[in-house]
Amino acid sequence: MNILSTSQKGSRLVFALAAVLLFTMFSGLSHVSAAESLGQWTSQINEDSAALEAVEPSGDTIQTFKKNPENFTARMGEMASFNATCDVRFTAVHPVYRWFGKLKGSENWVILDDDTNYEPGKESVIANLNVPREVDGAQFKCAVIDTDSNSVLAESTVATLTVIDPVWVEKITINHVSSQVHAQSSLLMRSTVKPDNASIKDMHWSVADGTGSATIDESSGILTGDREGTVTVTATATDGSGVKATTEITVLPALTPIEADTRWYNSTDTVFSLSTREELSGLAALINDGTDSMRGKTINLAADIDLSGYAWQPIGNRLEESSTFFYGTFNGQGHTVTLGDLTVINGGSLIIGLFGNVGSSENPAVLSNVNLVVNGDLIAESTWSKRYDFVGALAGRVINTRVENVHVSGNGNLIANANSEFGSPCIGGVVGVSNKSTIDRCSNALSIRTPEASMLKATNYGGIVGASVDTRILNCENSGSFNITTASPLEIGGITSTVSGSDENFDSIIANSYNRGNITINPATGSYISIEAGGITGDLFKSAGKSCRVENTYSAGSIQATDSRADLTHLGGIAGIKRAGGALDSNYYDTTLLPDAHGIGLDEDSNGPSDTGAAGLSSADMQAPDKLLKNLNTLADSHTDYLSWKTGEDSYPTLTTKRPVRVFTITATAGTGGTITPSGTMSVNEQADKTFTIAPDTGYRIKDVQADGISVGAVSSHTFTSVTADHTLTATFEKQSSPTPTPPKPTPGPDTGVDSHPSNILLSTVLLAGACGMMLALGHKRR
Repeated sequence: MNILSTSQKGSRLVFALAAVLLFTMFSGLSHVSAAESLGQWTSQINEDSAALEAVEPSGDTIQTFKKNPENFTARMGEMASFNATCDVRFTAVHPVYRWFGKLKGSENWVILDDDTNYEPGKESVIANLNVPREVDGAQFKCAVIDTDSNSVLAESTVATLTVIDPVWVEKITINHVSSQVHAQSSLLMRSTVKPDNASIKDMHWSVADGTGSATIDESSGILTGDREGTVTVTATATDGSGVKATTEITVLPALTPIEADTRWYNSTDTVFSLSTREELSGLAALINDGTDSMRGKTINLAADIDLSGYAWQPIGNRLEESSTFFYGTFNGQGHTVTLGDLTVINGGSLIIGLFGNVGSSENPAVLSNVNLVVNGDLIAESTWSKRYDFVGALAGRVINTRVENVHVSGNGNLIANANSEFGSPCIGGVVGVSNKSTIDRCSNALSIRTPEASMLKATNYGGIVGASVDTRILNCENSGSFNITTASPLEIGGITSTVSGSDENFDSIIANSYNRGNITINPATGSYISIEAGGITGDLFKSAGKSCRVENTYSAGSIQATDSRADLTHLGGIAGIKRAGGALDSNYYDTTLLPDAHGIGLDEDSNGPSDTGAAGLSSADMQAPDKLLKNLNTLADSHTDYLSWKTGEDSYPTLTTKRPVRVFTITATAGTGGTITPSGTMSVNEQADKTFTIAPDTGYRIKDVQADGISVGAVSSHTFTSVTADHTLTATFEKQSSPTPTPPKPTPGPDTGVDSHPSNILLSTVLLAGACGMMLALGHKRR
């Protein structure tokens, strides 16, 4: 590996880094330590001295450079670079830039690198990312060489590199999202150093056994538990300063593996019932290995399932392969799933929860009627530059999915941590991020908090959804609070961090919902970050969506941001910031809890705080039946006919059922010669949609499809929308006919010279067919 590089290689590096930045939003480079860099420098120059015959530039008739390399001073561990440019157009066929270098005290110049694409006026750069002490006083110069004659065409002046002391590390703080790790599981150790401009910030990690034992990767800081007890982790600065920091970690018992049970599955059935953790793990296995996405199939939960203490793998846990997403219907039937600790660490983006990835633009899905109790920490951490992590108790990410009647509670936590300020983790009590979906009648009582002494870099928090795009959030309630310490820009809302519309075919809305949770934000010391926080949403905007609005909601919770800059902080009783295209109507917030707030922290239409579509009421008025309760019920019926607002236990309004949710049945049957998916009799909630796919077997075609006895044609799919009654769907098929051609009867005409005997007619037909085949083949060949 060449330590020094020319402009050609430098520009390739720049474009490569740019590509990584565009794809991952951040790229991190692991620095080589000063000691390692010194070894590379000295071995590089020594090897070059012995292996290369240096061209001795002679300056007798040499033309000068337009730009000569200049003396350079760098701190040890920082980058040093030299630039040179020659403007002359040479007659030589193969001129190249060639850099020469020699260490201080050496008499011999050695060749360091070539740029084989010399052009007049082109700049050549030679650079090193980590300057060690031993290259102090080294000299560099550039020449243009004719590679045919090995003669020097032009030569620059000499530049000297001066290496000075680095900015030493003075203090190390070890950050980790938990002080515990399970045996056979991992925990990522991170570090921050002071001063911020320290030249070398890399750490060497080590671990010492105490009553327990663990191992650690000395460069990445990934700690893996071994034996129960305590261990001490040490981070040592690699800049030679000798500065260290330690932290104690407790190793817990190993999580119990779950043996996946797939005996309940066969590829022909469309409705399945699961009642054990092994069967639920079997569903995850079938999805995650790509066996079956469950498209058009229904999974019913038949019992409560406790995953505490078990090593759970989310259903649909592989982001890079859409064939491993869940595309079916999951009906919890009112049962409870309890989640314990779940930590995922790797270099990619992470999507975790009970489910990982659910649905796609082409494949709708349904998650419904389940209670989730989170009694452990769900943690997602990437180890290098990344775009996002999505964490939600129910699902990390849903697309084109209906989520209904899902309720989250517990004393656990949801955690995501970006490796850099370019990451965009989204954390939601129910769903991490939602796109083109509907979230209806869901609630969250789980409080979300950052661990102590941990500088998390997660950017989006929401009580129901971490971030929502082209999504309808209806009839939802959040009572979980937030206590967030962060060094990254932050958007946070009691219901969702963002309400954004980007597709003109979809509404993006929060309606008939409320928040009772408190929001506390603690920017990391010395960080100047933008904060958008609202009782319902942090950010509200429309780019190209059909609509983007918040209506008929209320928030009665405190919102505060400590040690924040006023010009970067926007707090609103309903929305932190409302941008172009966003709209609010008939929303209310508690002015007793937020005495100095407005409904909108920053309304970009007026370039200041605003109460447009958001009225402030005192706590007493919000609890008065003839005030807030009356106003909410005025619009409630426009969003649902089975929910209404009533006075809750503490006199604040709460959502209640006017009547039970009605459930209807659809019976789908297929005749001989094809299939209908899903098939059989299934339950569908009122106002839900249900799509069926009709496919003929080989040799058959669809004859007719009838919905409720009425023909809808020979269609390959049919959807019952906004179901309000029972339905039937029947498909019939027929064999495809393959008529045998009948030779035409001969007609009187001129004598062709061909005998009309049947055998001769057959021979003529064969010859004609062969000729036609040959002509077709030649035609294909010409094309």
